[in-house]
Amino acid sequence: MHLALWHALPPAWLRGPLAQFNRANPWGIRVEARAFPDEAALQAALPQAEAGTLILGYPMLYTGWPQDFTDMQPWVESASYGFSAAEQGDFIPVFWQEGVVNGQRYAVPLLRNAAFLVRNHSWAAELGFAPIPGDVAAFQQQSCAANTALKHDADVYNDGLGGWVVNTRPEVMLGWLYAFQAPISETGSHYTFDTPEAESTFTFLKALYDQDCAWVGTEPYPDAYLGARQALFAAATLSDLPFIAQAFDEAGNPDTWGALPFPSPDGESPVLPTFGPSFAVIQTTEPQQALAAWLFMRAMLATEVQTQLVQQSGYLPVRQSALQAYGAPRPAWQAVADALPYARPEPAFPSWNVVQWVLQDAGAQLFQPYFTPERIPDTLELLDETANELISP
Repeated sequence: MHLALWHALPPAWLRGPLAQFNRANPWGIRVEARAFPDEAALQAALPQAEAGTLILGYPMLYTGWPQDFTDMQPWVESASYGFSAAEQGDFIPVFWQEGVVNGQRYAVPLLRNAAFLVRNHSWAAELGFAPIPGDVAAFQQQSCAANTALKHDADVYNDGLGGWVVNTRPEVMLGWLYAFQAPISETGSHYTFDTPEAESTFTFLKALYDQDCAWVGTEPYPDAYLGARQALFAAATLSDLPFIAQAFDEAGNPDTWGALPFPSPDGESPVLPTFGPSFAVIQTTEPQQALAAWLFMRAMLATEVQTQLVQQSGYLPVRQSALQAYGAPRPAWQAVADALPYARPEPAFPSWNVVQWVLQDAGAQLFQPYFTPERIPDTLELLDETANELISP
């Protein structure tokens, strides 16, 4: 049986596990992969996908139309082909439940990325802050101390640097909103940003900027700023970690650095926004097609394959048993894995694919020199109006 797999991952990530499955599976299933350049191209092609096509994309592609995808829960629980209760218990709960709607499993997670903060631990310790910030007040204190240190050195050109180098990408803005417990959307059909929690988020970030404790860089990535001790903090994803390590090496900087989740106000837990690819099967009336797709998914979820995929991608596995091997020589990655109890998925709604960019634009406005704190309520109101207008039928 031939099974079509459509995905937007780097082909090298799947090449080994795919070849191994095609060569060794005892059912004669042959999976033929088609790689798309990005998630947008994959989403645009979905209407042309035939019944039984296996899709590997972000959950926001699926949740709006669960009726178009096959419920995989019966296969998960199958006595012959599924996972035992103990095996299901090995899956990281926040990831494993992400594709379940009303008891039906329309998506099965493969890997997860995360957004977080990176800190130069050596520099922080010299400033008197060995522990990572436990709340936003400590984050502000450490960021401002780094700026103060640069203001008192001999270089007058770095006086505006030192704290958090601003990043307004959707996953970063989402992390700060999550940290302040801001509601986003319950259904994806309506978004609410004009709330006291979101106003507190924007007010905190604006105050950081106005106090020179956050600054806007001219480079698209913060790696060099971290390596040069021009930024104490930066936002990153797992994909960025190798480049940050390279920046420290190229700068000849032996400092120790690491990762931490987004801190929250005092008394609240930190937050780790997560996102990543999940499998789904275009609705089919042929049980053998659905079974073939499930057997391939199950193979990709085996601990040894998950370990291989983590080595290729640098992402988080979705099974606890695959977490150990990769992190030992990579302390920053391990710090992200240790923060998994605070993981919270990005909104899994098709509308988020549009709304996230409106949020990014609002964040960019926040850090403009002409923007004043008094404009925050109007900005959030406009963010609400624009987001909901763009997703209205």
